This record gives sequence, structure tokens and C-alpha cells, in this order.
Amino acid sequence: MAGIQRGYKFQLAPTATYKSRSCTWLATPGHDCDGILMIVTSHAKYYKVEEHVYGIEEIAAHRPDTRKFMVLSLSDDDQEQPYEVTVGAANFRRCTCDAGTKAFRKVTCKHMDAIRQLIEAGKLPARHTQGA
Repeated sequence: MAGIQRGYKFQLAPTATYKSRSCTWLATPGHDCDGILMIVTSHAKYYKVEEHVYGIEEIAAHRPDTRKFMVLSLSDDDQEQPYEVTVGAANFRRCTCDAGTKAFRKVTCKHMDAIRQLIEAGKLPARHTQGA
């Protein structure tokens, strides 16, 4: 398929809930989104493996030192609206998913962690977004 590049595999740090979080990124330039992100998690206490697939698209951020992304689940029919993930300078980050909005959490969610790692690895280069 033209325009789809070879997958980039990486690991996210484990959390108290998940002993492993494996990711695969497929960049899809020229298609409806910037890429497809698959995250496979293994629960720390139970034998439970979950696979989540998301379409990722960068949109205009409200602050000049941040980048904003729409994250739509392609594997969960119950997620009707995309999550909004914002990452930026000085570890600024926000996600509208359940885990990202919990005020008591001391760690970030998998969406923020994966997008930040993709940016740092140069796999999700900045692109001009309308209004940016």
C-alpha cells in the first residue's frame, strides 16, 4: 500500500496497573490520519492482555509551546469521540481519556506516554496544522 511506512515498535514504562505496554506505530502520510498506533498491555495482577488500536491526527494547538492530537479508538466501538491529547514543553501534558482526567493519578496515561515517545524518537515530526 503506497504511503504506509514500516512499523516502529517501542515499549512504554510499566505502571502499577500494567506490567508491560508494547506499542507499534504505522505512519500513514497522505491518508486520513498521521498514523495508526497499536498498544498491547499486560495487566500486572491478572492474566489479561488488551489490544487497543488508535488513529492519530495532529490538530492546531492553542498554545505555541504545545502539540495537540486527536486520538480515535479503532478497536472500541464505545468510544464515540476522540480523546484530545496535548503534550508540550516542560512536560506539559493532558488527555481527555478516563485515566488522563483522574486528578489523583501520579502517572500519565498510555496515550500521552506513547505520543511523547513518538515525538522524542522523531517518528511524529511537527507538521503545519490549520490555524497553528
